[in-house]
Amino acid sequence: MIGTTTLLTPDDCFAAAKRRFDQDPEAWKGFSGTMEFVLTDDDGQESVIHLDIDQGELRIVDGPAPGTPSGRVTIGAADLVLFAKGILDEHLLRRRGLLHIEGDMYVLGKLPTLLVTDVPLYQFRTGDVA
Repeated sequence: MIGTTTLLTPDDCFAAAKRRFDQDPEAWKGFSGTMEFVLTDDDGQESVIHLDIDQGELRIVDGPAPGTPSGRVTIGAADLVLFAKGILDEHLLRRRGLLHIEGDMYVLGKLPTLLVTDVPLYQFRTGDVA
């Protein structure tokens, strides 16, 4: 048996957010907004994903939001993971210039509620070597 260790990714964080949202969609009734995330990897490549929340439904979509999003977050992919785990906080990231937030602060204020995850930072998987 050989094991591999994988690091939590932004996709894992968004999937955990979707699961958490789906467990209590009533908590989001009456709330609508689109949050766009511009994520930068270690090579400086950008990817964009947006979360569309509308009356108790959450859709996570690759690519920019259609039209103008309610809020836009620009952050490094690794920093997003550390934020979601509670290792880095918004104030530290902003002071260091690693997090840029623009748009509706009410919508953006929902981020910690949605993104903070209990998924382990590292996952160890075992498997056979071929």
